[in-house]
Amino acid sequence: MPLGEKLSKIYPSLRRFPVFSWAVASKFLMMMGYCSSLYLTVMLVNRMGYTEAQATPWLP
Repeated sequence: MPLGEKLSKIYPSLRRFPVFSWAVASKFLMMMGYCSSLYLTVMLVNRMGYTEAQATPWLP
């Protein structure tokens, strides 16, 4: 079975449901932004030698 047929059974058609595709793409990009901010904090502490207070000045 070709890959296109397998995907068509899992994910709805992009042409028939464009709003669903935009919603999935926007949720994915939002989660990538959220995860990148968490990764930035960990990278600053582990690799750059920042303290936790310096890496997270926006937290109380």
